Amino acid sequence: MGEVFLLWIRLYYLKSNSQCPLIIGSNLSVKGYLNCKNYKEGVVINQSNLTRYPGWIIKGMSWHPKTSKITNTHTTGWPKGSNSYRSQSRGSTWLTTVRYDWHNSLWKGRSAVNTYVQLRHYSADAHKTVVDKVNSLAEWCKSNPELVVDRKLYNMICDPSLLYLAYNNIKSKPGNMTPGIVPTTLDGMSLEELIKLSELLKSAFSPARRLKIKKMDKRGTLSIAPPRDKIIQEAMRIILEAIFEPTFSENSHGFRPNKSCHTALQHIYRDFKSVSWIIEGDIKKCFDTIDHTKLMEIIENKIQDRQFTKLIWKSLRAGYFKFKIHEHNLIGTPQGSIISPILANVFMHQLDNYVESIKKQFDVGKKIRVSPEYTKIWHLKRKAEKTYDIPLIKELHNKLLNTEYTLFNDPGYKRLHYVRYADEWIIGIRGSKIDAEKIKELIKVFLKDKGITLSEEKTKISNMGTDKIKFLGFQMSRQSHVKHFGSPRKKHVIQRMQLRMRLEAPLDDIRKKLYALGILKNGRPYPRNVWRGYTHRQILILYSSIFRGYLNYYPCAHNYSRMATFLYWTLKGSCGMLLASKFNLRSVSAVLYKFGKDLKYKEIKLIKPRN
Repeated sequence: MGEVFLLWIRLYYLKSNSQCPLIIGSNLSVKGYLNCKNYKEGVVINQSNLTRYPGWIIKGMSWHPKTSKITNTHTTGWPKGSNSYRSQSRGSTWLTTVRYDWHNSLWKGRSAVNTYVQLRHYSADAHKTVVDKVNSLAEWCKSNPELVVDRKLYNMICDPSLLYLAYNNIKSKPGNMTPGIVPTTLDGMSLEELIKLSELLKSAFSPARRLKIKKMDKRGTLSIAPPRDKIIQEAMRIILEAIFEPTFSENSHGFRPNKSCHTALQHIYRDFKSVSWIIEGDIKKCFDTIDHTKLMEIIENKIQDRQFTKLIWKSLRAGYFKFKIHEHNLIGTPQGSIISPILANVFMHQLDNYVESIKKQFDVGKKIRVSPEYTKIWHLKRKAEKTYDIPLIKELHNKLLNTEYTLFNDPGYKRLHYVRYADEWIIGIRGSKIDAEKIKELIKVFLKDKGITLSEEKTKISNMGTDKIKFLGFQMSRQSHVKHFGSPRKKHVIQRMQLRMRLEAPLDDIRKKLYALGILKNGRPYPRNVWRGYTHRQILILYSSIFRGYLNYYPCAHNYSRMATFLYWTLKGSCGMLLASKFNLRSVSAVLYKFGKDLKYKEIKLIKPRN
């Protein structure tokens, strides 16, 4: 047999056989390789001397590997070494490097990391990969959310397989290619580099590069860690998410898998229909003021592995460079850090638990009482129906339509609803304004005890029926549930509808942003001359990206049609004026005549909103 084959079996029973090569050995529990290329004579295994299970494996296997030619030509080949076969589980990760020499036909310029997923393997003793370990940890934490994690997490994070998985998660994001205080980036990553990173875990993290950024009407800071440190942070985030995600509240929607701003708004639309008062809450510099000691106390109460918790401590204390001076972080989780959102959620989970404890005490009553006024009018109407007094029946019927069926401010029925996204939270109260003020004061005292401050400027109490509340970029109000409509026969008909929330895109705020970009001026479209140097194709892509961003964030807005129409004609007018200036055309009409109504350039055109 001239072809090379590898066979890995566990020999439970093997009698002496002179035809078997010495590489297998005489020990009954030896794991070994059988390589025909190293022997000039053919190898014959006497299956009669084996137990039924290993014999069945050998009999069922062909001498050719059951993989396609594509796998052999487009990967680095089969693994070599003491751990040749991967796990049979789906999504298993295997690391290897390609040797790129001048005589190698697959040379592409630099070493790479390849992944083997869903390959067919033959192993009687498969082991768990790092993906299996993380999934197993997540399942255990989900089934035992109150227990302490006693697994060796530090050994898991030092595994190059997990570092590769972390690298694979962040490699496609352009922001992660931004260099920190050193010029190294994620480019040129290989198995050797990942092994170096696993050794780097024994030392401290490199300080980050801090930038000043503009946030709405204020200025904030953004910390940029070295890209290689981001791989370690992503690996830590994977493990922390597996541990803490099952313990988080359903009312928390920020920086969590399968949750977003839209799930938070959906939660509000579902539960806040009948509330009377809204507490709009915001924490002053939440990420920058979290106490490291209190945060580590929460983490150490959940995780027993002190080597792993020390690694988290090092990432928090890494510091940053300011005017070439190394500053240390005494408090806060740096914004821009990959691990910062999950750590902030771990700390803010205390607020979620506290509000849920308030809710248990605040919620009273099982059913809303019917309004006494409505009941009185209904009985008068029934009496009028018995006497066939038609004018009185019509009058009482109109009164019923304008009267609340339930006692909206029933003191025997109270409810509290809560939603949080990162450091912004909102509480809806079905009760009195006094109740809302008491709850706001309780939360203020609780946050002060935890070392963070409630922002007095952004935290306010609003009436759901008369005020408009802003949360996560949406404008919320209660829709009037008295509907007036007419017909040719009945011109003034009143119908009482159910209580509903109205979520709208804030058109005034959108106009302000377009003014700031220079796309609007004096209430009319204006060319953004900063883009005049770009090509026709690039200009269309830039205008379409602005339009697409608004359409994708506000698809559930009740004024979607109005917003989309306003944006379409504003951006189209600005784009037409810019193209007229660029190509020396007299007017926007000349631009439309030359490029068409969509300002098309080959296959690229200005996008339109859906009907």
